Amino acid sequence: MKYLFLVTLCLATLTACQTTNKSSKETHGAFYVDGDQVVGGTLNDFELDTTKVFKNRDLSKTTLLIYNHGTISSGIHQRCHTDWLPAYVRLLTKQDSDIIAYYLCSQESGGNSRNSIVNQVHYKRGIEIAEVSDKFQKLGILKNNIFLMGHSGGASSSLMAASRTPEKFNSYIITAPGYGYAYLGGSNQASNYGNLYNNWKTIIQRGTKSRGVVYAFPGDKYSPPEDIAFMQNMRNIDYKILLNKDDTNCELDEIHAYPWTKCFALSETKFILNYIKKSSE
Repeated sequence: MKYLFLVTLCLATLTACQTTNKSSKETHGAFYVDGDQVVGGTLNDFELDTTKVFKNRDLSKTTLLIYNHGTISSGIHQRCHTDWLPAYVRLLTKQDSDIIAYYLCSQESGGNSRNSIVNQVHYKRGIEIAEVSDKFQKLGILKNNIFLMGHSGGASSSLMAASRTPEKFNSYIITAPGYGYAYLGGSNQASNYGNLYNNWKTIIQRGTKSRGVVYAFPGDKYSPPEDIAFMQNMRNIDYKILLNKDDTNCELDEIHAYPWTKCFALSETKFILNYIKKSSE
């Protein structure tokens, strides 16, 4: 699979989950309609590109999925790859013509373990995501039809956005969230990162007005399920643990990349689509 190869390659080089720096020359992201990428340009093209995609659509019935890519802890000097959207997200836009996916290229870079939480990439990107939702709502998308999606650091950022500003979104469906430093192998036991983990965890625990689905994958060294096990006791979160059943058809070398496999797409797309439809009612 093309997308599996890409994500496996980037995981091997620790550049898979990527973020951009602030620059007017960088892309704002890209839109997906009917399974294909249709338009995406520089930051200055955001409104023009959005208008093209929204043209001749009933925006009151349009569902928008804002997908957030992952990040290496600080997010500094990283590029965004809009063609790395997981197959299951593409499939959602293929199966329902009212669904549009937007792959957001983050313009935020984060801090390090010595910075306060407001300087961390997941916190800053959470603010950015909320602002992007505002832009889409001004262009006609209903708040109740905006869903957050994302993987790894992008999932953490989506959680932060939803927990702090639940009034701007319907809900979220995310995979393998980590608090930003889990990939180093220290998890929440590392003294250098424990304070950041606890702050991140506290914000999520307090965000009871938000709701969504969280996928975790046992054996994931980049986003250890142990770091988010507390979500099992949160009523506003549907916490799902998926195991790799050693199915050779999954073509999987690294469990962190499981959302890019056809196994994930085949087993979870229907559930996710039903969740979106039910939540929008």
